[in-house]
Amino acid sequence: MGDHRVRRRRRPHPRHRERRRAEPRRRAGHDPRDRLRRGHDRSRRARRPLDLRRARGAPRREGADHPPALRADRGLLRPPDGARPVEEAPRLVHERPALRRADPRGGLRRAERRRGRRRLLEELVTQRYFEDFTVGDRFRSPSKTLTDAHFLFFAGMTGDAHPIHYDEEYGKKTRYGRRLAHGLLLTSLTAVGASPLSPLVEDSIIAFVEQSAWFRAPAFIGDTMYPEHEVAGLERKRSAGLLTLRVALTNQRGETVLEGEHKYLIAYRPAA
Repeated sequence: MGDHRVRRRRRPHPRHRERRRAEPRRRAGHDPRDRLRRGHDRSRRARRPLDLRRARGAPRREGADHPPALRADRGLLRPPDGARPVEEAPRLVHERPALRRADPRGGLRRAERRRGRRRLLEELVTQRYFEDFTVGDRFRSPSKTLTDAHFLFFAGMTGDAHPIHYDEEYGKKTRYGRRLAHGLLLTSLTAVGASPLSPLVEDSIIAFVEQSAWFRAPAFIGDTMYPEHEVAGLERKRSAGLLTLRVALTNQRGETVLEGEHKYLIAYRPAA
């Protein structure tokens, strides 16, 4: 028969006995699975603003585990009375100025200003009709200085590719010793549309009838041209008046480069 005695395990010496760590007690609802159900999510708590600039004598709230927020410095940026920005939260250190709302009447005001400027311009720039001109009236245009770009652009636009206008070596062999300006380039500088007379006849000019020109001196790169228009004749026709302008171009030395005449049909002043 076998040995039926129950052997007891030998207890270890107290020095070698393993100690079990006590598990920390958990409060009810502390299980992460119960956060949404029992409402113990600390991350969802509203935190107070951190205020590093502590006001002296600021009272503490009873039962608060953190010091109270500092008082706002309202002297730096202060919005108008009664205005409070929507994004501003209470107990902030600095107040932000309220946003300016768009004025729905701003567009109307701008339109009124534009109409006012237009009326003022119409009063300053009075339209001239045939009866308003007198022989001897003069109109001087702004000066223009000729450059190499003018020569090249005009040659490309018109197709006038004569080497005297663009070839420097060719120009040196001529009696002028350099390149010349196109004749039609000079006549274009006498256009009424580029003169102070242009805004005065916007409503009354009917047609450009005739043009003539006499070239008195050559023009070179670097010369400054001064256009001038003078009323030389007034002739009444059946439906409109014929206005004759004497045109002239002078350079920076006072030399006359071009003289000519322009003739325009100008309307009579309408009956009131």
